[in-house]
Amino acid sequence: LGPHTWPQLYEEAGGARQSPIDISTDQVTLDPKLSSKQLTWSWPKKTLDVTNTGYGWKAHVHGDDSCLRGGPLKDHYKLEQYHMHWGPEDSTGSEHLVDGQAYAGEV
Repeated sequence: LGPHTWPQLYEEAGGARQSPIDISTDQVTLDPKLSSKQLTWSWPKKTLDVTNTGYGWKAHVHGDDSCLRGGPLKDHYKLEQYHMHWGPEDSTGSEHLVDGQAYAGEV
C-alpha cells in the first residue's frame, strides 16, 4: 500500500508536515539554535535480536546502554529499536525523498 495511502486510513497523516516528506536541498537552511549545544549519542552495546520483516529488518537493543541528549533536546532518550526498510527494486524503498529522488532503502 505505501505511505501515499496513509491519509486515507489516518486523516492526521495528510498534512504538509507529515512523514514521508520530500527534502528540497535548495530550501534547506541552518538553524543556528541547533548548533549552539552539541548533540551527543552513546550507542547501545548489545543487540537483543534482528528480525526480517519481509520489507526490511528490525533490530531491538538494550536501551540502558544508549543515550541521546544535548542539542535542542530537553531530556535524555534511550534507543530501544531501529529499522531499515527497502522496496521491490533498487530505485524505491526509502520512505522520504531528497529532491524528488527515492532511494533503495532508508534507516
